[in-house]
Amino acid sequence: MGECPLNVKQLDKLILSQITKQSDRDKQKNIGPSEIGGCPICVGEKLALKLPDLYPDLYEEDSFGLASWIGTGVHGHLEETVEIDGAIKEQKNFIYHLEGYGDIKGSTDFFLEPHLKDWKVIGKYSLDKMKMAWKTEPNKIPTQTYRVQQMLYGKGWADLGYKVETVGLVVIPKLSNDPDDIRFYTERYNPEVATRALDRLEKIWKYVQDGRLEELPSDADCYRCTRVLFRA
Repeated sequence: MGECPLNVKQLDKLILSQITKQSDRDKQKNIGPSEIGGCPICVGEKLALKLPDLYPDLYEEDSFGLASWIGTGVHGHLEETVEIDGAIKEQKNFIYHLEGYGDIKGSTDFFLEPHLKDWKVIGKYSLDKMKMAWKTEPNKIPTQTYRVQQMLYGKGWADLGYKVETVGLVVIPKLSNDPDDIRFYTERYNPEVATRALDRLEKIWKYVQDGRLEELPSDADCYRCTRVLFRA
């Protein structure tokens, strides 16, 4: 048997580097469907990374986080283990071309015509928030960001000629050991939601191109904005 050439601290450091290395999802540079429905200033900053001459002080944040890392692991596991006849898993489709920016594409977790599903692995706070939103507006995917994301995925499949009737989330709580705590949030596919989201994206992109990024508002409940102290 070969002897390990590393001491234990070196081995620990190597393991950590493997945990935190970028996945294909982390390497995505163009804005994706999961971001388009979000806070206007955050959407604008993502778009503005394409214009470094106009925004030289803007830089891309380190995208690694343990929460998203766990989610990526679950996605990989489900891609391998979910076996349903006719299902298409983890397919990347063209969604939209933003003039002057580039193509926007998105990877659907699961599609069994005419139904689309997306896996979400979330904490208790987010799950409780989604439950309350669903009670307030049943049959409407909780949170605008998730709703826009799923409708954009639906648009991608519809544009390919597939029939799309429903889009939905399979929400898996990180801190539960009970499969009964998994939640299914489904809504009928509504292409108008996707159209409005892309119209909004065009407007935000225009602000960015005109050098007016800082004029874009921040959503009051945006997690990213509330943790950036210099932002009003």
